[in-house]
Amino acid sequence: MISMALYQKTRVITVFAVSELISLVFLFAFGLATLLYDKFPLTNAYESALLSLHISFAMLTAFLGVALFALGTMSGDKALFYLGTANIIFIGIAAAGGLLFYSTLNPVYSYIMALSFVGSFFSTTGYLFRSI
Repeated sequence: MISMALYQKTRVITVFAVSELISLVFLFAFGLATLLYDKFPLTNAYESALLSLHISFAMLTAFLGVALFALGTMSGDKALFYLGTANIIFIGIAAAGGLLFYSTLNPVYSYIMALSFVGSFFSTTGYLFRSI
């Protein structure tokens, strides 16, 4: 029999994991739109709006990733701790790759950002499966 405190803790982790996955989906969608419709340097308002939405969802994903890491650490589950650590590392690498790409326009950094996004998506999905 599962205790009510453990059930509520895993339910909160599940809600945060689903929220981060939704945030990652929107982050991907606006990143793809930025890739397809933006030309650098930005000249139109819609281009800066797409880039702003992409960056906003990146920050939301980072905040949710930190919250997931904290919840996983407080749960005492080693697997959630390791998934949270991997998620934070992937988010940090993606953020660094994105900032370096927008400052240098070197496409290598966009690949780093994309691969780190995939790593973050997989680790967040692992959070979701582990918390169910």
